[in-house]
Amino acid sequence: MNFIFDIPSTLLFGEGESRNAGRLLKEMGARKVLLVCDQVMSSLGFAERIRNSFVEAGLDYAIFSEVTPNPTDTLVHAAAVFAAEHQVDSLVAIGGGSIIDTAKAINILLTNGGEIAAYEGVHKVTKPTLPLVMIPTTAGTGSEVTAVTVVTDTKRHKKMVIAGRFVGGALAICDPLLTADLPPAITAATGMDALTHAIEAYISKLASPVSDSHALKAIDLINTSLEEVGCNGNKKARSNLMLGSTMAGMAFNSAMLGLVHSLAHPLSAHYNIAHGVANAVFLPQVMRYNLGSFDHKLDDLAEALGIDRHQPDLGEQVVRRLETLSRAIGIPKFKDLNVPVADFAMLAEEAMVEISTMSNPKQATVADLVHILESTYAEA
Repeated sequence: MNFIFDIPSTLLFGEGESRNAGRLLKEMGARKVLLVCDQVMSSLGFAERIRNSFVEAGLDYAIFSEVTPNPTDTLVHAAAVFAAEHQVDSLVAIGGGSIIDTAKAINILLTNGGEIAAYEGVHKVTKPTLPLVMIPTTAGTGSEVTAVTVVTDTKRHKKMVIAGRFVGGALAICDPLLTADLPPAITAATGMDALTHAIEAYISKLASPVSDSHALKAIDLINTSLEEVGCNGNKKARSNLMLGSTMAGMAFNSAMLGLVHSLAHPLSAHYNIAHGVANAVFLPQVMRYNLGSFDHKLDDLAEALGIDRHQPDLGEQVVRRLETLSRAIGIPKFKDLNVPVADFAMLAEEAMVEISTMSNPKQATVADLVHILESTYAEA
């Protein structure tokens, strides 16, 4: 048995822990911090809370608050110039996956230089980066515990996956209280993103016993908390959902992903569709396509999704549970996202060369991917 399991960042988990960001950065030797966020984080007061922790710790700071969903190469280059001009020696990202990914990309450019496109792929970042603290406000991407960042190439309309050593951050602070004010649609999309991470990591060709244990627990936590968070938002459910998202990130950081992400990336790059929504719409049909390629794991997967493992047609039961969950939390249907059917062949070709395609448990062709797109579009 041979495998690698790696988590690039230390994890600090608990209600209210985000208040300690400034003190922890000072203990790391920081003097001037770049706070990376977006306008929503500023308007909700989240950025102010973290800024206050800097003041209390006696740290100087600069704020870059122009992050947008699906961050682009032009955005991260502008942010890196801003960071260099302010001579920061550390970074804090507060927000969703786009903000954390942006901070990782800024960090790469500050210490390695050049164009962000030069680092597309695995282990292209060769120089150590600055201390980066990541504070997620959504339970979805798991980016706080992964050595991966995703940036959109505006010339190629392609999501670039940058992964490997020096890409991840130093510390993840997961404070479930920060998710309390999320709109239901964002909770739903990010929650399905996390569930996709866990499921794809579990059935991946690169899965290991360690990643499997994290993935299965993540599936269980997300499956039992996502609908409840959407209905009443109680603290226990929010904590479980955030823990599930983080554990899913730990799993896929080593096991990687599959065809759901391969299809979701070009969809987001071309049509600016939220990544979690893109994952959610493709997850059932990709799982149906993959049936038969992970039979030795099907019983445990079904059980983690709350399905009696002794039911007939267990694989189909798994697919139906994913469809039912998406409908229950308000995920839109693929045909309602205004994606031209004429673009399916192009999307399939681009998905075929995504890095996640190689770790899918079943080898796919472009024709297979077109069929998945068509089947997803035809869902009632």
